[in-house]
Amino acid sequence: MTTVDNREWLRLTAQRYDSMKRRFGPKYDKRGLCKRPGMALPFDLDQYRKHILNMFSGNWHGTVPCSYCKGNLSLFDLQLDHKIPPARAGSLDFDNLVASCSRCNAMKGSMSHASFLGLLQFAQYLPVPDREDLLGRLAKSTRFIQGRAHDRKRWGKRDDVRLNPVRTLR
Repeated sequence: MTTVDNREWLRLTAQRYDSMKRRFGPKYDKRGLCKRPGMALPFDLDQYRKHILNMFSGNWHGTVPCSYCKGNLSLFDLQLDHKIPPARAGSLDFDNLVASCSRCNAMKGSMSHASFLGLLQFAQYLPVPDREDLLGRLAKSTRFIQGRAHDRKRWGKRDDVRLNPVRTLR
C-alpha cells in the first residue's frame, strides 16, 4: 500500500462515514428547533473501516460482489445499503448493511432486501428487452421521486412531494 493509496482510503472512508452520520443525525429548522431527532450510529469511524476491510477480505484493493446484481464493486463503486431501511424501523447496525452498486441501490429505494430480491428474481423470467425496460423504469422513477424533494421552485413545498408512486399529488 503506498501512502497516496492509504490517504485516499482514509479520506474516502471518512467521507462516507460522515455522510452516513449526517444523513441519520437530527434535523433542525432555521430557528434551531429540532424537526427530527435522528438516530445515532452504533459504530465509530474505526469500526466502520474494519467492517469495510472485512467485506473486502482484508484487501481494500480487491472487489466485492453486489448483493443484488452480483457485479464486482471496487472500493470506489461500493455503496452500503440497508436490508431493512431505517424508514421501516431497520437498524443502523452492520448486520443490516450489505454491499450494493449505485444502480441497484437506486432501484431498491425503500424496499426491503427480500422484496427487492424477489422483484429481481421475477424480472429474470421476462424477455431481455422487457426486463431492461422494467428495471430502467424503476431506476428512473426512483430518481424522479427522490429528486423532486429538492426541487422546491418547481414543485412548491416539500409536503407536496409524492413519495409513493401510486398516490397522487395534493
